[in-house]
Amino acid sequence: MLTGSWSELVEYILAEIGFKMKISAKLALLLFLPGFAAAQHSVSLSWTASTSANVAGYRIYRGTTSGGPYSLLISSLVAGTSYTDTAVQAGRTYHYVATAVDVGNRESAYSNETQAVVPPVAIGITTLVCSPVSIGAPGVSTCTVTLTQAAPPSGSVVSLSFSNSAALTVPASVIVASGALSATFTVTAGALTENQSATVTATLNGSSQSATLSLVAAGCTLSKPILSSVNSASDFGALPDFASGSVLELKGANLASSTRSWAPGDFKGSNAPTSLDGTSSSINGIASFVYYISPTQIDVQAPADPATGGVPLTVTNCAGTSAAVTVPKAALAPGMLAPASFNIGGKQYLVALFQDGVTYVGNVGLIAGVPFRPAKPGDSITTYGVGFGSVTPSSPPGVVVAQANSIPDLSISFGSTAAPVSYAGLAVGAIGLYQFNLAIPQVADGDYRITVSVGSTQVQQTLYLTVHQ
Repeated sequence: MLTGSWSELVEYILAEIGFKMKISAKLALLLFLPGFAAAQHSVSLSWTASTSANVAGYRIYRGTTSGGPYSLLISSLVAGTSYTDTAVQAGRTYHYVATAVDVGNRESAYSNETQAVVPPVAIGITTLVCSPVSIGAPGVSTCTVTLTQAAPPSGSVVSLSFSNSAALTVPASVIVASGALSATFTVTAGALTENQSATVTATLNGSSQSATLSLVAAGCTLSKPILSSVNSASDFGALPDFASGSVLELKGANLASSTRSWAPGDFKGSNAPTSLDGTSSSINGIASFVYYISPTQIDVQAPADPATGGVPLTVTNCAGTSAAVTVPKAALAPGMLAPASFNIGGKQYLVALFQDGVTYVGNVGLIAGVPFRPAKPGDSITTYGVGFGSVTPSSPPGVVVAQANSIPDLSISFGSTAAPVSYAGLAVGAIGLYQFNLAIPQVADGDYRITVSVGSTQVQQTLYLTVHQ
């Protein structure tokens, strides 16, 4: 029986095939692009290898009742001595058994059973939203903190704190009344001689959410913005052209008075902001969606616009609008996630993740301290991109993607061998980020040039992935 704290590691001896299993249940946090988050539990299983020389791997089974019945968790053999079950629910109890499989595909009897109790999730905080997010100092903003579930009969005391500005006054706590999901409180900004950015944080049971406020001093201290360069996102190829929905890096001077990314409080429902702290951008006369601002760089997502060719781009702050820079716009401008850190010895590797969400495709030790292993034919992996154009059903730029979708006529190949693609579309829960789920095709060992195309338009980057059986 599992005893002690849910986070403790508990050993079980599986005598049937002679190895140890260790179980822990831990809370993982998955972050999405606009700052929204979802939480999930996982059960980690590990064991010492069987002493038999003929063992080819292990199978892990799970049931919800002691003694079975059990269901096979994954169809392929587990080659190593650990497995993480991420498909678990809070507040449930699971029962695991394992078998050893030899090279002749003969399977041992079930091991003796081990149990994992996944703890219920404590009441936490889902959002902290303040309005307005830009305060003319002196001024006030009203903030609403929302819980993951209704407060208990005694209510929930949410602790409040702030940072980055001595001019801000924030109450020490706010009480969410019994049965309520949310509570409001007011923050006050005193008079300022210059613009500031302040962060308000709400905390309950170790769960916290923050809201960033822009405190705007009377009058504007900036000069007109100056643009020096424009290109698509550096980690996705830094292309000179762009398409509707592309993520662009605008560099220059006097672009903004503060430094921050968009936050949930900047959104209107699922719609991204077109201005942060008074800084905005226009592409061909249409407002873009502002993701990040700083005095020398702002990042924006290009709006929907059928125009192609050279189009004007400007940045506006409280002092005025920059001179226009002409930027080439294409119907498609695809780029894959391949940052400079994945350029090893002059060879640019593509960022690709296995289904555990933490292990990257590549030779072990490719980047120090980062988990890598080569892919083998049949492995499922996920890669990401930007600038791949329209999807079906339609999901416009500047809106959090709400449902699965698809890119027409997309192909991915390893050298000349096509890879089966199970999903190619905008990532659900993100903005402007495309996700590609694919299987490694039947190819020999080696580094393969990865070709990604949408119809006749091919990704311009030269990218590689490592395959080793």
